[in-house]
Amino acid sequence: MLTMHNKPECVEIATLYENEQDKKGTPIYWYPKKDPLLKLGVDDVESYLKSPEFRDEYRLSKAAAAAISTALIKGEDVPEEKGLNNKFFEIKKDLENKLYTEMDLGNSKQFLRVDFPRDSHSWTGLHITIGSSGSGKTHHTMDLIMKNLTGPKRWRRRFLYASTELWKDKTLKKLLADRYHQYVVGVDLSDDAFEESPETSVESWFHNEILPKFKRMGEGAHIVLDDPKDSMAANYLRQWQNTAYRTLRHKGIGMTSIQHSMRGGRWSSQAYSSVKFVHTFPRGSGRGKLVDYLSKDIGVRLKKAREYVQRFAENGRVMTIRMHNPSCLIGPKGLVLL
Repeated sequence: MLTMHNKPECVEIATLYENEQDKKGTPIYWYPKKDPLLKLGVDDVESYLKSPEFRDEYRLSKAAAAAISTALIKGEDVPEEKGLNNKFFEIKKDLENKLYTEMDLGNSKQFLRVDFPRDSHSWTGLHITIGSSGSGKTHHTMDLIMKNLTGPKRWRRRFLYASTELWKDKTLKKLLADRYHQYVVGVDLSDDAFEESPETSVESWFHNEILPKFKRMGEGAHIVLDDPKDSMAANYLRQWQNTAYRTLRHKGIGMTSIQHSMRGGRWSSQAYSSVKFVHTFPRGSGRGKLVDYLSKDIGVRLKKAREYVQRFAENGRVMTIRMHNPSCLIGPKGLVLL
């Protein structure tokens, strides 16, 4: 069940922010037991009850939706308007179940985010970020990094960002600024970087210039491989990445691999067996593959998979699939336990 109460056995799965100015946020937890005293309150879904999505889901007129939502929020047995009793109790029962397993922020200013842990020495986990060109893969990864670097100094950790577009992608310009040089290591994987290197082969370039930088990252650090398959050193990077997905957790180092395809063959097979988070972008061109992945790999019923992808696409750019217990879907405007 979902709760805002931190109890023994609770697992933090996301942070709820009231608005963009809210820097602290409120943790959202998963609790393995169903406890009515810990469940979310009706006021936590008030924005949903007043949204067009609520009316559409239950096929209500504006007047009926207003009457039922008012009765639910005030805790009344039935709405004053006649003819709504059956629909009211249907929605009340459905809402009771949803308060254990879902969070819908509707059109409110509130939003959810999966941040890196605030303890700078803690493990950030293993991530894979997948989306078509222009879907927001790099922007999403950068947002998570910058939220860490712009927070209190005690939260800040070291990052290594490896990309073939390190000096060309404008999204990365802020990350590589001088003010963050003590926290950020940039690794250029481009053809130009190899040509400017004194190394005479791609193999020696990888082993003598790229790999040593990876190895210098210590506990609490996070490594990002941004489209590594575009690099001349792709074969060596893939071998290192797939080994790292199995071994980095023992060193307390996290990693994100940014890729284009849900079915990336040897680039993603090990990742899906190891990662904690799969960050996807349901507004992109790969929506059908995302539905297919939720249905066949995660075990969501096909109809539900379509509904979830549509819902998350309408309410935000990113949909994060949390793979480890509890398995769930997390987006800026909603959270669903699977």
